[in-house]
Amino acid sequence: MKNLKEWFGLSENRDNFEIETVDDREYLFARTEADGKISGILDRAFQTNRTAKAVLFGDWGVGKTHTMRHLQYLIENNNDYKGLTVFVELPDILKKSTFQVAHSALLDAIGMQNINGWLYNFQTKYQEKTKDEIQNFTQSSDIATGFVSLLGSGAIQALSWKWLRGEAITSGDATNFGLTTQLIQSNQMSMVLRFIGRLCREAKKEALILMIDECSNIRNVTDADAVSHWKNAFKNLFDPDNKEAGLIISVTDNDIDNFPEPISDQQIRTRIGQGNFIMLNRFDRDENKDFVKAVLSVALDSTKVDALIKQYSAEVDGETIDKATFPFTSEAFEQFLDYTQQNQQAVPRDTLEFLNEMANAAIQADKHILTSEFVNSIGVTS
Repeated sequence: MKNLKEWFGLSENRDNFEIETVDDREYLFARTEADGKISGILDRAFQTNRTAKAVLFGDWGVGKTHTMRHLQYLIENNNDYKGLTVFVELPDILKKSTFQVAHSALLDAIGMQNINGWLYNFQTKYQEKTKDEIQNFTQSSDIATGFVSLLGSGAIQALSWKWLRGEAITSGDATNFGLTTQLIQSNQMSMVLRFIGRLCREAKKEALILMIDECSNIRNVTDADAVSHWKNAFKNLFDPDNKEAGLIISVTDNDIDNFPEPISDQQIRTRIGQGNFIMLNRFDRDENKDFVKAVLSVALDSTKVDALIKQYSAEVDGETIDKATFPFTSEAFEQFLDYTQQNQQAVPRDTLEFLNEMANAAIQADKHILTSEFVNSIGVTS
């Protein structure tokens, strides 16, 4: 069966022209300004031995998730950045959902085994003072008991992990292990995450950076107590005093004032810092041109493209063939860009969907090179 990979000479790891958020995280695809801001935030954080804090925001489809994955790539592949990133997409949020849903997802993403290993390293260092050291840091004897119990095995370890995630345990188990029935308070959850950040730094010499995608879903929270829970958690995690656990989140909205209350609140915005809000705009025509060219340069196999241009050059209908715009002629590429602009703006996700639509239509029309006439025939019906 005909497919885009063979028809247009796609690279071996590709089946279409879409951006893969994980596989393509090395590339930011033409967002020079955002890339500079991101690098600046990371530079400032790691140069001062602090934790990175930022909010990525913009319309649906502008590439927020991919940009967060790009941040991961930068941290993991720059020797100047000593950090460990933990990425989660915010789980289902209901009107009474508290920060616990994000808290438990973050702990699961870090993993009990990793935390246990770091904790063992901590115990080796502090010996009999381990519990006191944890209690002094977290200001909670319950949290100290929970972490010390995590060093156990079997039922006690499973129970302590459940408790640290914010799940309820029975009153009998709570009495037996010296815990409350549930970790409920937002400040306590924040301190659990901060202490895990300290464990990570002491064991691995790396800063722990928590990444939460799709924080727009917090809009679903309408219960006043639940809203306050989120607000207090973010206040604590974004606070400058938190030097243990970085936090980077994404929000689908163009206006900070319209963010969910736990993020738009002035106290939290002040803690984040104006320079740490990174807006990802839709593209104007020139930006979209650079974007599409960047995607094509990564998606296509250069050697295969050379062969296809040589074999099918008769399809250009007198137009100019430019390897940088293949599978379009130069003229057709400009026409394609025109169709991607709505109100002088282009949404990256929509642009790539249209590119794939064009490419599939070309296969049906038995064309390896897309001319202006062909692009116009598809654009008119789209």
